Amino acid sequence: MAGLYLEKGAVVEIKGRRYTCGGRGPGGSYLLAPHQGRGNHYLKPEALFDHVQNGDFKMVEDAEHNGESLPDSHFDLTALSDPERDQVLMRHFYMQHLAEYRNGGGKLSNAALDNFARHTHKAYLKQCRGKVQTPPTKPMSASSIRRWFRVWTKSGFKLISLVRDARGNSHSKLTLEQQQYLEKAIDEDYLNTRRMTAKQVHILMKAKINVENRARKMDGRKPISIPHYNTLLAHIKRVDLFDKLKARYNVQYALKVTREYGITPPVNRHLERIQADHTQLDLYVDFGNAVLARPWLTLLLDSYSKAIL
Repeated sequence: MAGLYLEKGAVVEIKGRRYTCGGRGPGGSYLLAPHQGRGNHYLKPEALFDHVQNGDFKMVEDAEHNGESLPDSHFDLTALSDPERDQVLMRHFYMQHLAEYRNGGGKLSNAALDNFARHTHKAYLKQCRGKVQTPPTKPMSASSIRRWFRVWTKSGFKLISLVRDARGNSHSKLTLEQQQYLEKAIDEDYLNTRRMTAKQVHILMKAKINVENRARKMDGRKPISIPHYNTLLAHIKRVDLFDKLKARYNVQYALKVTREYGITPPVNRHLERIQADHTQLDLYVDFGNAVLARPWLTLLLDSYSKAIL
């Protein structure tokens, strides 16, 4: 999620109320002191970003405050994940070069933009050498360049406009019947020990929908459109990896694949896992005849209750 960076002493207005930023508070949230009323507020950078998106946030440049003049709020790239940050940096690089390209009379046709993208891609790869960001594998498409340039120019050339909206389309284009067939295909045909491939599941789902459509045709009802194979893949991708492996293999295999290196799997009941601790004590035992030895202590511990067995 995108965020905003505010300096200490900055005066902002949120939903008609003015606050002075007191710097960072607990968990990286901003401490906002209200100009009227009592009680400080803590807001995370992503919450401030949501206010900006909703038009509820603005900087107050002429407010009285101590220190230097208030800076404009700017986009904090550290609030993004690494892949999102790399995408934003790449788009900004393209947009800057496209602005120069347009000022020189460049056209926005597919052929012209494809040629522009090839040259810009090579220039961006050179810039990425020796830097943190991951270079892209291929140039941006002409349609993507036009779309982002339109968004960028409409926002007043702000970097924050180049962040993809993570919320996406909240309204599914699938009908209720299509969603039901997709869920049934995944639950009954994909998530089981037969381990059918996604392609096989799609063929089986397509056959079931065709049978249903024959009955609908006889009744004069509207047929169900068969969801695309990529739509099925997208729904399968949403299934948690552990749940997927557990259904298609077993719990032990799912735990083995999904556990992080160096982290012991959690336990949920008594005696689920017993650990043995074998330690040589820091003392000596005299066995006589001038024989001294350090004994070993072996303990069996219940990982859930930490009790000694």
